[in-house]
Amino acid sequence: MKNIIRITYALILTALILLSVYLPNIKFANHKKIETLNIFVWRDLMSPEVVAQFEEKYDVKVKLYFYTSDEELIMKITHTGCDGYDIIFSSNCMIKPLSENNYIKPIDKNRLNFFDTIDAMLINKEFDYENKYSIPYTWEVLGIAINKAKLPANFEPSISKLFTMQATNYDKIVMTPDPLEATILAAHHLFGTTDKLSKEQIDQIRQLLNRQRQWTEAYTEYRAKYIVATENCPIALLKSSFLHHLDMENPSIDFCIPKEGVFTSIENIVIGATCDNDDTAYKFINFLYNKDIMDKQLAYNHMFPPTKDKSQYMHSLGKRYEKILEEIQNRKDIVYISLFIPRDKVYSLWIDSKT
Repeated sequence: MKNIIRITYALILTALILLSVYLPNIKFANHKKIETLNIFVWRDLMSPEVVAQFEEKYDVKVKLYFYTSDEELIMKITHTGCDGYDIIFSSNCMIKPLSENNYIKPIDKNRLNFFDTIDAMLINKEFDYENKYSIPYTWEVLGIAINKAKLPANFEPSISKLFTMQATNYDKIVMTPDPLEATILAAHHLFGTTDKLSKEQIDQIRQLLNRQRQWTEAYTEYRAKYIVATENCPIALLKSSFLHHLDMENPSIDFCIPKEGVFTSIENIVIGATCDNDDTAYKFINFLYNKDIMDKQLAYNHMFPPTKDKSQYMHSLGKRYEKILEEIQNRKDIVYISLFIPRDKVYSLWIDSKT
């Protein structure tokens, strides 16, 4: 009897071991492999609610990988060869480096159900003529936030004020932490353009950025609104996507588009060259441009919509966005932030100006 019990236990134990080894490899009739979509994106651009909604609708697992600057994006893409990233959200400054190094693949516009709704101001730009590689998604502009309580009544916000504060005696400013934005603004202040600058002109930009340190309180975006509100300094360079925070926390702070130009950055969607699930990638892209989904996205990231008809989204953004947008549409001096000198020279200028 004892031998029968021992044999039974041995058989049960053997069966359990065999099941543990082979069960994971058994394919049941109703088993379905879950697709995965890997997305490389700015940290504050993608709403978790939107991601969850897509996952539920299409039974796809979305993995988000974040970056915080163009420098970090290009460094990680270069290091990995873009392997592992199906969709990338990129500023217009990075589209050329990505396409020229074959890190992204051409867009099949026949698979997009919305492309004819995109505003003409966002397509066929120098960084990607005919939008062979990129799809405009959202955009924002640089503006100047001012604390009127600390400034003269006749104060006129302008880029020149950011670079001549010492002469105008208005204390301190908050400047962008982005090297490319800073160098483009300096070039426009000095020369009114970024086209075909000489070595001597680039050196003048370096000297100007170096002098500017004397009256710069901080190089920051996220803390800018607090610094201006607490009256530590009356002027800050700020992206329009921060307007929402001003409305919520500091409505008395004004936001103005500088007279020198509407300095604009476009966030684009591109598809990684190693993406092997294009069907799912295009499903996700079309999903994002659905009106209800775009509403949720704009309420989350507070950027301007890419569509011709922007009025349908203004309830997600607020009155101040509507006012700024009206001004932008009436102006003819839009300047697209782009690499006007090689990227390594931009960083060199920035580092030199801080030392």
